[in-house]
Amino acid sequence: MAAGYLTINVAMVVVLGLVKFSVELESSQKSVFDQNAPHLALDGDPATCAETGFDMNSWWKVDLGLAKTILGVTVIASSDPFQLRIGNSSDVVGQGEGFVENSLCYFSPVAIDESASHDLNCRHEITGRYISLQGVDPASTLRLRICDFKIHFAF
Repeated sequence: MAAGYLTINVAMVVVLGLVKFSVELESSQKSVFDQNAPHLALDGDPATCAETGFDMNSWWKVDLGLAKTILGVTVIASSDPFQLRIGNSSDVVGQGEGFVENSLCYFSPVAIDESASHDLNCRHEITGRYISLQGVDPASTLRLRICDFKIHFAF
């Protein structure tokens, strides 16, 4: 935990003062490749990964259960260019299956790989219930592979 934000992984039990709570997050993705289900990005083990098939406009999403103020995320992932969005819309809109009503937190015009963790910091705090990673190249198929996903909440 660093000053100014709280990082939570799904398998953690967090102690704040005398209050304990466990965090159970629901996640989903456009498709599943080789049994690499969406919850594997949240299990705290970077050796297990959520992975989509090779899809047009691949996406992965986590539902926080209620709106929270988010500063960014840290991921171990591999992806071609992508965007990170945060907001209250869970709807898949249009053929692109993007969550376009949600605020853009971070945009990566280049591919990243899972050889290191990547801090994806929002330009400002964003409040929302859903966090999604989406491929942004509409002309190519893309596979998202997310091996660890930590959320930085403001408090």
